[in-house]
Amino acid sequence: MKALFFILAGLIVAVFAGILLSEDPGQIVLSIPGYSIQTSMSFFVLLLLGGFAILNFILRVLFGILDFPKKYQRWKKTRAHARSEYFLSHGYLALAQGNWQSAEKYLSKGARYSKLPMVNYLGAARAAQQLGAIERRDSYLRQAHSEDQDSQLAVSITQAKLQLMEKQTEQAFAVLQHLDDEDPGQKQVKLMLLDASSKLQDWQQSKTVLQEIEKKGLLPANEVRPRQIQVYANLLKLAAQSGDINQLKETWQSVPKHLKREFFLLEVYIVGRLQYPDTADCEVMIRRIIKNNPDEVLVKLYGKVRGENPAKQLTFIEKLLKLNPTNHVVQLTAGRLYKNAEIWGKAKACLEQSLHISPTAECYYELAMLYEREGNVENANRYFQQGLKLAAYGPGTVMANESEDIKGLLSSYID
Repeated sequence: MKALFFILAGLIVAVFAGILLSEDPGQIVLSIPGYSIQTSMSFFVLLLLGGFAILNFILRVLFGILDFPKKYQRWKKTRAHARSEYFLSHGYLALAQGNWQSAEKYLSKGARYSKLPMVNYLGAARAAQQLGAIERRDSYLRQAHSEDQDSQLAVSITQAKLQLMEKQTEQAFAVLQHLDDEDPGQKQVKLMLLDASSKLQDWQQSKTVLQEIEKKGLLPANEVRPRQIQVYANLLKLAAQSGDINQLKETWQSVPKHLKREFFLLEVYIVGRLQYPDTADCEVMIRRIIKNNPDEVLVKLYGKVRGENPAKQLTFIEKLLKLNPTNHVVQLTAGRLYKNAEIWGKAKACLEQSLHISPTAECYYELAMLYEREGNVENANRYFQQGLKLAAYGPGTVMANESEDIKGLLSSYID
């Protein structure tokens, strides 16, 4: 638009100059010692304009030459930026499409042109890991570390993630532990540290990390709770396997009060306690819960614990049986407790009723043991066989070989 304006202005000036010169062309005389030059006004004006144009051209060329280094640097930067965008966009597109080889090639090659080569190296590290090139992955990670000292957290977190994906859990744990020591308030680091310690089955460490997460409010309570249940369940299992009942009891005491009402944790603890004598306190714990909420697993465990007062335990299960006569687990538990009390008729009746409602391998086993005690070997073997069929193959199946030690096999299935 500006060029058009100047052209029009020049044409208007030229027209008016032509009109004036046509009426009186005028004379220009230049006197130099020894010389005298005389010309018309029009020629002089043209000469002057031509001289101005030539001078302008020479100055432009001269300034262009002087400014060339800066222009060249600007051109290099523009070209490098364009190449950086090309390699970065194509690299991450290939990464998203799962074309790992192309992704690594584009991203590693584009790092030299990028203003943030760390981004390229991290992407190349992911691609290299997918290709199984762990050494190249580590090389890219080292380069990412060296390129940007202000982004060490992002690089280290990416490194730990890749190590966890590659099942290099111990290395990832060491990286995360260092990051956590440097900045204990990082939510992402805490969660990854919890994940790594859980995979290492370092449940004490998991417990410590989880307590810090809860204390600092890094996760809402509804997300903390399932993680707590997992951690304390595994701590209870380890304590049960230790062979030390005091350690198991101490571990249970360390469980937060609000979690002791979780059925799953209580079940884990009771199963562990059944390995040791004296489960009277367990009977009380289970009774208080199943009185109002007959959870099937806890009801089943109630038939295996021994209370201080067997008669009181029987009275309780009889009341529960009246309230839940069609519950096969309650019938099974009542049968077991009657059997322990040597009330054989009621024991057999409850077990048969449990089978009638819903056959289970456990119930077949208990009935078989009753008949074996009576000396009725035929009925005992029949129930052992039926229980083993159910345990091994499901309802309605036939055993291919019934000559095995059926009693031992069935016992191993239900323990």
